Amino acid sequence: MARRATRPATKVEAPLVRKTPTAVRAAKVSAPRSTHPRKLDLDGMSAEQKVAVLLREREKLLGQLEAASARVASMEARDEQLIDRITWALDTLADLLGEGG
Repeated sequence: MARRATRPATKVEAPLVRKTPTAVRAAKVSAPRSTHPRKLDLDGMSAEQKVAVLLREREKLLGQLEAASARVASMEARDEQLIDRITWALDTLADLLGEGG
């Protein structure tokens, strides 16, 4: 009689495929992935206009940071699932090889 694996098989859900609007995909493709901050052209603006531009830029950067953090969290969760599946497969293989030898 065959031994059971150390971890029961669990059904793993397929990763969610998110459909992004075409405009968002185009923006992602054309957006530069530079680590250098882009220089804002604030010359000739009043102090109030400069503050408004800087606040908009700050909000945009905070949104990008939040999106990047969400992507990292998603990748970490997917990595954990993969590690669990690989560990289970290796345990099962070790059990099967130990049983046959």
